[in-house]
Amino acid sequence: MPFPSNVKARIFVKSARMCALCFKQCGTGIEAAHIVAEADGGTNDDENAIPLCFDCHQEVGSYNPRHPKGNSFTDQELRQRRDALYSLVERGVIQAQIVAHRLEARQPIIPTPAATSDIVTEAARPFVPSAEAVAVLKEAEKAFAPVETLPRKLALLCREDRAFIVDQLVEGAVTGPAISALMLLISQEVLENQEVVVLEALLRKMTLRGDAAARARFMNLVPVQTLAKTEAEMRTAFFEDVFEIMRRDQYSEVNQVTPAVIKVQEAIPQTLTRRYVEALIGQAESGAWQGAPTAKRALRELPASMSSDAFDLLDAKRLLWCSEPEFVKEFLSSHRDDWPTNRRQMYSDFLDLNPGNFAEKYFQWAN
Repeated sequence: MPFPSNVKARIFVKSARMCALCFKQCGTGIEAAHIVAEADGGTNDDENAIPLCFDCHQEVGSYNPRHPKGNSFTDQELRQRRDALYSLVERGVIQAQIVAHRLEARQPIIPTPAATSDIVTEAARPFVPSAEAVAVLKEAEKAFAPVETLPRKLALLCREDRAFIVDQLVEGAVTGPAISALMLLISQEVLENQEVVVLEALLRKMTLRGDAAARARFMNLVPVQTLAKTEAEMRTAFFEDVFEIMRRDQYSEVNQVTPAVIKVQEAIPQTLTRRYVEALIGQAESGAWQGAPTAKRALRELPASMSSDAFDLLDAKRLLWCSEPEFVKEFLSSHRDDWPTNRRQMYSDFLDLNPGNFAEKYFQWAN
């Protein structure tokens, strides 16, 4: 059996979609491989998973111990290589070096195994930024400091200093100023077509370490078109946490998160649209002073591509026990043309009958 989607999402986020053996950036050509094969008792959890490119997966799986040639990868070695990659990605050194190399070339490249080996070797060496780079970084990290001049200052630095600043901003992205500075660089396209690479590193940081306030600031500032270009698994992990925050319904959190997520709903993976609509309905029924009204407004303006998910959720049980019947009636009225055929009569009755008559007619449907 393949790994569950949530396991694959986690290891692809932790590895930045790089192969744990050859360090090649794989994009969609990445696979979640079993360290211990299922036939040998291997599990389908994170501990037994390793991200590999197609070629390395083939090499690991095709070794024949009956006719040995060379030396096979041991389970311990695979785990150590995987954990080493996770550590490099967590520290941000791989992304920084990739950005640096690409900025130097001023064109997108696909790193070869040899090139990525050089990247890892170079990343292992301590880098000492210039005094100018340190000064620019300090200014960008200051609370309430104007960052409009950051793109022009960045262009005056060497590629290593530019990569250092971007890397440090990503590392400190749980703070407001760092997020603002990164979004300025991304929105003004001064990263030489590497906006998606940097945004994926930032998205990973938000998923693993960002609190509700940081996530809200991120969603308020991120260019939605660029966010939509990032890997779907990364966005899935991020938005799953956002919807969980909405479900918990802590007012201090949802009043920040709910208006922000509505701004980037176009970037929500299709597999999560139902959970998004469910989170909006839950917020519309809550008492959050900002979360509730913004959720209601989003539901009124819900795109047709998402309205079908709302109708799936608005069954007899939810209609009978909804805490905001007037809003639900308003929503149904505004989307009347999109009603599913099998619920048209029920929705019409919900709008026209008094609550007692509706409950009498549909109570058995809700059990």
